[in-house]
Amino acid sequence: MSVMMSMGLQVDPQRFERVTQEHKDELMAIIEQAKQAGVIHHVFCAADGEVMVLDEWPDERSALDFLDGSREQIQTLFADAGVTGEPQPRFWRPLPTADRM
Repeated sequence: MSVMMSMGLQVDPQRFERVTQEHKDELMAIIEQAKQAGVIHHVFCAADGEVMVLDEWPDERSALDFLDGSREQIQTLFADAGVTGEPQPRFWRPLPTADRM
């Protein structure tokens, strides 16, 4: 069964969105690396003062290997966007409840 990965980023969501548009080619290169590593779904979500990465991966190891192998590109993009602190991935296992879609 796949795993969900979340990672909270302390950053201004508007700045983050603007920087990802300005660095679209770099972002898409990172996404291509994630696809090659096995990512199933990926989305950025925003709230006040925070952006959340939400990914679905086949397993935790695939996600960690991707993050390790793409660390430099990700850190550069995050630094340009003004991300503070060291984002830490958190892994979740989906529960096989009757309402799962």
